[in-house]
Amino acid sequence: KQWYQRRVREGLAIGMTTSAATFLYLAAAFLIHKCVVAFAVGTKLIAAQLSIRGILIRLSVFCISTPLGIVITMGILKTLSSGSLTTMSLVSGLIQGLSTGFFLYITFVEIICDEIR
Repeated sequence: KQWYQRRVREGLAIGMTTSAATFLYLAAAFLIHKCVVAFAVGTKLIAAQLSIRGILIRLSVFCISTPLGIVITMGILKTLSSGSLTTMSLVSGLIQGLSTGFFLYITFVEIICDEIR
């Protein structure tokens, strides 16, 4: 279930971009990564012998989670863009810090610890 949360966190990072070129670059990189992860998730769901309905529900949540993170972040930033620059900078920095922290946590706690065992 944690991989659903990771996809939303990835969306937070993509939603922070301010230029169209950077957005497309990050979106393409995440799309390539997500294809590989989707294959791995699909094989694990099949190996868990879930019903077709259960697999489709989980894959649907998987597919919408990153775009949901993008929409949430862009919505927050759009709402705050009409306010003060200080508030916008503070919230932007907070979201960037959370995204960075999530990626570092996944790298050092989940991936590397699993490889050491």
